Amino acid sequence: MSRERILNAAESIFAWQGLEATPPRDVARAAGLDESDVLEEFDEIELLYAAVLERAVGPVLREIASTIGSGDEPAQAASGIIRAAMENLAARPEVASIIQREALTGGGRLTPLLVEVIAPVVAAGGKMAALDIDESGWEDEDIPHIVLVMCQAVLGYFTMGALVQELSGLHLLNETGVERHTRFLIELTARIFPIPGRAH
Repeated sequence: MSRERILNAAESIFAWQGLEATPPRDVARAAGLDESDVLEEFDEIELLYAAVLERAVGPVLREIASTIGSGDEPAQAASGIIRAAMENLAARPEVASIIQREALTGGGRLTPLLVEVIAPVVAAGGKMAALDIDESGWEDEDIPHIVLVMCQAVLGYFTMGALVQELSGLHLLNETGVERHTRFLIELTARIFPIPGRAH
């Protein structure tokens, strides 16, 4: 039970403060525990950071692993990954802020785990896109840009959603809003990599 409390508290604090500005005592205070409880569960703050990321992105990585090599059309394969990513970030939206916060530093503070988390997503997107490059009309050089746009479309929904929701009055971050955005991304992917004969 204390492990979950620690992970939940750390997730929120990392999103606001980042890894380097978060001492174990801040996590302990937010979790309602002693600092010794945090250090007993996680010897170093970096290990806690890794556990926070793994809890959120592990299911997405497993979805990627099961999708690559399945023989599905790129758009069809991508839809499973998009849905897994959206569902997991909807459950833990602050993880999107953690990833973007680290990216905004220019990459100098990216931990090995974060690189390990992001690299398979980028590689998977590139591989799936390359499968259908001739049919789609995209050039090889376009693929990294497509993958980047899709990553931002998923992460940005949770990092910018509250602001857009406040300005627009739309309910973007509830279950209905997340499902609508998920369907939108799946349809967008299908249009980027059209299946011959498929009507939009």
